[in-house]
Amino acid sequence: MISTSTTIVDKIQLLESKIKSMLLERQTLHNELKNIRLEIKKLETCLEDQNEDLKKFQNQDKITKIVNVTTEQTKSTVELRMLLNQYIREIDKCIAHISE
Repeated sequence: MISTSTTIVDKIQLLESKIKSMLLERQTLHNELKNIRLEIKKLETCLEDQNEDLKKFQNQDKITKIVNVTTEQTKSTVELRMLLNQYIREIDKCIAHISE
């Protein structure tokens, strides 16, 4: 009977050891899961920030394009005005020359 009793005790101890090991592993996995969830939240926040930055950049790019087009149009207007003024001066010179 002693042998059977020892075997049962050994089996119980082995089971207890396995249970402790599994509980420890469970806790470790739980902690890892918690850390991974935190990392996911950080990455989601980072992604949201990057998306906001991208939207700002796209808006800034659109504004830059509008300003460039407006500037080009303004340049064209200024150049045209200067050219017209130059023609008017030339015409005035011609009129003055004819009037002499």
